[in-house]
Amino acid sequence: VVDQRFGESQAPMALRLFGGAALDYQQRHGASDEVFAMIACKARRHAAHNPLAVFREPLTVEQVLASPRLYGPLTRLQCCPPTCGAAAAILCTQAFARRNGVADQVRIVAQACTTDRPDSFAGDDLGATVGTGMTRRAADAVYAEAGIGPQDIDVMELHDCFTSNELLSYESLGLVEPGGAERFIRDGDNSYGGAVVVNPSGGLL
Repeated sequence: VVDQRFGESQAPMALRLFGGAALDYQQRHGASDEVFAMIACKARRHAAHNPLAVFREPLTVEQVLASPRLYGPLTRLQCCPPTCGAAAAILCTQAFARRNGVADQVRIVAQACTTDRPDSFAGDDLGATVGTGMTRRAADAVYAEAGIGPQDIDVMELHDCFTSNELLSYESLGLVEPGGAERFIRDGDNSYGGAVVVNPSGGLL
C-alpha cells in the first residue's frame, strides 16, 4: 500500500511504513512537516535533564528539517538512532515490600496485551498498519480496568521510534481527538506546563 500510494523506494521497511503513515496523516488532517519536527525538539529538551540520554543537545525545528530527508516528512533527526538499552522492573507483593522496607509508591493498576487484527491491514490506512488500532484497543482496556481516562494521565512514556509514531499515539491513546495532534503539539500540551509530559526521559529519539 505504501508503494502504491507514495511510490516505490529503497528505504528500509520500517522507515517506509512510519514515513508513509506520516504522509497519510498529512493527507487526512493537513499536518505540516514542522509539527513532526517539533516532537524531536521536545524530546531533546526533555533529554537535556536525563544524564543517561545519548543525545542531550537542544535542537531547533530548522535543524531538524535541515537534516537529511529520509522518507516523507521524516528527516534523520526524527528517527531514533540505532542504539541498545535495557530496563528492569522488580515486581513484588505489598507484604514483601513492607517486610523489606521497599517503597511502594509505584503500583500497576491495569495492563493489557493486544495484537494486530485484520483491520490493521485492510484498506489503505497506514496509521492502522503501524498500530493505531492496536494501541487504541490496549489503551481503552487499560482505562476501563483502572477506572480512569486519558485526562487523568500526567506523565506518559510511549514508543517514539519515529516522530510520526509519537504523533499517532497521542490520538490512539485518547489524549486528543482524531486530527487534534497538531494543535496539541503546537500548544505544548506534550511537555511540562501542558496537559501531559510525554517521554520525560527523552524517549528513543
